[in-house]
Amino acid sequence: MAAKTKIRPCHEHRFYKLMDVMLVAVYAAGIIPVLYASFFSHPLADDYSSAYETHLAISSGGLLSVIPAAISHMVRVYSEWQGTWSAEILFALQPGIFGENAYFITTVVMLTMLTASVLVLSHELISIMAGKTRSAALCIGLSSLFFMVQFVPSPADSFFWWNGSVYYTFFFALSLFVIAVMVKIIRTGSPVMAGTATVIALIVGGGNYTTALLTFEIVILMIAVCFIYMNKYKWRLIPAFIALTCSFGVSVAAPGNQVRMSSVGSGMSAISAVKAAIVQAVVFIREWMDLPILAFIILLVPIILMAGKSVKNILWSHVIICFAVTFLLFASELAPAYFGIGNYGEERQVDIYYYSFILFVATDEFVLVTKIRNHVCSSDLMSACFVAASAILVITGCMLNGWSSPTSGACLKAAINGSLRTYDHECQAMSSSIITEVGKSGDSAAATDVIIDGVESTPEIFHDALPGTDPEDWVNVSMAKYYGVRSITVR
Repeated sequence: MAAKTKIRPCHEHRFYKLMDVMLVAVYAAGIIPVLYASFFSHPLADDYSSAYETHLAISSGGLLSVIPAAISHMVRVYSEWQGTWSAEILFALQPGIFGENAYFITTVVMLTMLTASVLVLSHELISIMAGKTRSAALCIGLSSLFFMVQFVPSPADSFFWWNGSVYYTFFFALSLFVIAVMVKIIRTGSPVMAGTATVIALIVGGGNYTTALLTFEIVILMIAVCFIYMNKYKWRLIPAFIALTCSFGVSVAAPGNQVRMSSVGSGMSAISAVKAAIVQAVVFIREWMDLPILAFIILLVPIILMAGKSVKNILWSHVIICFAVTFLLFASELAPAYFGIGNYGEERQVDIYYYSFILFVATDEFVLVTKIRNHVCSSDLMSACFVAASAILVITGCMLNGWSSPTSGACLKAAINGSLRTYDHECQAMSSSIITEVGKSGDSAAATDVIIDGVESTPEIFHDALPGTDPEDWVNVSMAKYYGVRSITVR
């Protein structure tokens, strides 16, 4: 009988320490320009229409009146427009109501939530459940985050616009927390974690339907697996499931949903929506399987191969099932949009499709590489080659698509060409003009028509949904309500 080939041991701890330091440095360097750009961002579009009650409440009643005003806004919108109750409360709390200079908090909150949720989930799934080292979890989490932040389709929606980012990026992060906490419950049975999961699940159920549905599906799968394998803490997952289901049901049952559907147009039948979602999921995968994603896949190979422990008893059937389930979950995210409005949604919604795509790719690769890792001889040289190849692909992608294609590159470009400062100056002048007119008008502000100079230049990383020359445009009308005047017109 032939002797088994001896696999040469590798210095996995040294590798992970180097990778941890490198990835922390690269990720931190990548978000610094994003945070810098945030100090030049300002409220826009739905930030005005969703927060005028709270903004006026602060002006007249102080900070203590903010929460009642936010709840009042939620109740009004629930009956007039849509049922996403927890999201509406957060919409009304956009940082600009405390002063436009506070709007940078939008970016800080989104980056913090996304970073924390991905790292916590990576730790629970990889370090605890799969028996991998904590360094491996950190490496995979940071790698995922780098590509999520730098190559998200629309950074403006994910990081620089409160209404759009809190509705999708923030709630996507909350859903990751729900999943991570429920994984911890499966392992420890902690009553505190069970209560935490229930509260977060309640909030997620009142957010956007895409995230709520995906979370609902994953939670059902987790509970089913726990019952099949007779996990002793399985019943402690049920409260979170009930909270998510009830909250989601309250959201779907809102009378305002019918109003919105009649306004934005009819959607598809359930079967047609599912078909369209599957087809578009394939389109997105083909579109996003570019050089950066290939770099991401290559980077993960040595990280997973050099994990400290091996997950045993993984069969090829498990790998196939994992690929199939992740694809179906990914496709299911698109179905609510097709069912409700007949298309896959706007850019801010596509961003969370991209986030989940990254995480599903990491999940599939983790299962696949773990399956074959005992048949592969890993070494420091091979790992270095994979990391170098990944870096080369990222650089090549940036050269082909432009150095401003990564989010940090676009922010640096806007900082260097001066468009950030110009935009900030024009927005500050616009709001100051309105506030001055309101001050002059006194008690008659509600009958005042304000004429202002508009914003002429908007950086590529920001949206330009600001008031225009038509006082009847919805942005102008919303902004007028926000400042408590009759109308706002741009010269």
